[in-house]
Amino acid sequence: MILIINLVLIRIFSNSFSGVFQKKLSKSFYASYINTICYFILTLFCLLGAKFFDFSNFEVFKFALFSGLIGAIGNIFQIKALNLGELSILAPINSYKIIFSLIFSFLILKEIPSMSAFLGIFLIIAGSYIIFETTREGFSYKLFLKKDIQYRILAVLFTSLEAVFIKNMIIVSNELTALFFWGFSSFLFSLIIMKLNRHNFEKIPKNALCLIIGLSLTMLIMQFSTNILFKIMNVSYALSLFQLSSILSVFLGYKFFREKNIFKKLLGSLVMIFGAIIIILNN
Repeated sequence: MILIINLVLIRIFSNSFSGVFQKKLSKSFYASYINTICYFILTLFCLLGAKFFDFSNFEVFKFALFSGLIGAIGNIFQIKALNLGELSILAPINSYKIIFSLIFSFLILKEIPSMSAFLGIFLIIAGSYIIFETTREGFSYKLFLKKDIQYRILAVLFTSLEAVFIKNMIIVSNELTALFFWGFSSFLFSLIIMKLNRHNFEKIPKNALCLIIGLSLTMLIMQFSTNILFKIMNVSYALSLFQLSSILSVFLGYKFFREKNIFKKLLGSLVMIFGAIIIILNN
């Protein structure tokens, strides 16, 4: 339990700050360019642990291809969403990843959540409802017609499926091997997408370089902690706990981007905490 709590906290902080870095960088660079550079740097860091890589099962390459393609596309949608919308609104949409992950995990991994897990998931989604009520559109169909919301939902859809392939990579190899192949494959597909969009490499100012390195490191920490959790937990349960990052994202949205209605958003986030606690206690 202590290991799970520590890993979840590490994942929460790294994921939330990744969102801040992505939003800041999205104002100056194309999403595919940000992806390409950051995945490349992340892959270089992974090579430091090359002696722990496990290539004994060649199925890892198959899962790496799928996770890289799907992950690269999902991350592009996420950066596009952050460029247009508020961090404190978009972060809670990640709660809907659980719905997609339940479907994918059941169909592909045969993981069946308990009734208590469904209750926790319901509370997480109810919390996001409170947060969405702070928008002009409220929790209505009009909210889901906005480009930033649509991009975020697409990001959630792709990253939910990506999580299943990452879990499969971990099963046939180990956490570090999966981390390397996820990063390297995502870099290759991000580069391909970047070139298909006719985007070129640009000179990076010093202040932007600090943000890129920060994003690369937070992505690395986030995914490695995620991989360890995937090793010991069902994907749907782990993704449920990750929703706790919405609390920190709401605060960071206020701190860095002066986003409003922080107290109501925090209230919604607290409801999500209760849902996550139920999932932890019944895992």
